[in-house]
Amino acid sequence: LVKKGIKKEEAQKYIVSLFVALAEDSSINLKKGLKNLVKDSQTAGGLNEQALKQLKKARYYRSLEKSLNSILTRLKKV
Repeated sequence: LVKKGIKKEEAQKYIVSLFVALAEDSSINLKKGLKNLVKDSQTAGGLNEQALKQLKKARYYRSLEKSLNSILTRLKKV
């Protein structure tokens, strides 16, 4: 956001509020399961849906899974 001309403070405020909202929603709706939480956090044609599609297309989640598996391997060694 900062690279696109948004003031650092405003960008930080937006990102923090986004993560807080998602964390609160996840906590309140814990029994729904992650797939439903992800689905419910998107408006058809909205920004969250767009972001998720782009992340999937970029294979972001495969990269994240590799990172998490690496962390798990490290933790198992402890």
